[in-house]
Amino acid sequence: MPFDLLPTAFGLWLVAVGAVAALLHWRGRERTEEKAARGELEDWELDFHLARYRRRMQVAGLLVWLGVLIPAGDAALAAAGPAAQAWMPAYLAVLMTGVCGLLFLAGLDWFATAVHTRDRLADVQAKRVALEHALRALRAEAARAAEPSPVEPSRNEPGPPGVAPRNRLRDYSFDD
Repeated sequence: MPFDLLPTAFGLWLVAVGAVAALLHWRGRERTEEKAARGELEDWELDFHLARYRRRMQVAGLLVWLGVLIPAGDAALAAAGPAAQAWMPAYLAVLMTGVCGLLFLAGLDWFATAVHTRDRLADVQAKRVALEHALRALRAEAARAAEPSPVEPSRNEPGPPGVAPRNRLRDYSFDD
């Protein structure tokens, strides 16, 4: 029964990647819960993040599980010798189930994140449109306030409101 380094190394790499991913997701979840406790997140956003952490922890768990299963199954099949051929389909089915579960959870996480991102961008766009509308209204109000108000004609200045007074030197010339 020779020792095969490749499945063991790959399994240990999967265990390490899964453990690091689980640790990072755990810390991220704690930070998100702290933000929620301070009131920085809305309830629906907190629900999304918690569901995302749950999915990603499941992916990390599947990585660790596959990392243990690959070298253990390889060693068990190598130890059983020729009798292991009967167990090979079952072993491969378990491995493929784990890989398919991993891919399913990763696809589900990608889809949920894409939908969440689209909804958040739509919210930002709606807020942008509302702010642009408010800005246009404020600019129109400022333009109306900056317009000169109609000037009442005084007794000294005959003419309609807002019209410049006549040139009195021209009107009262001494050439007549």
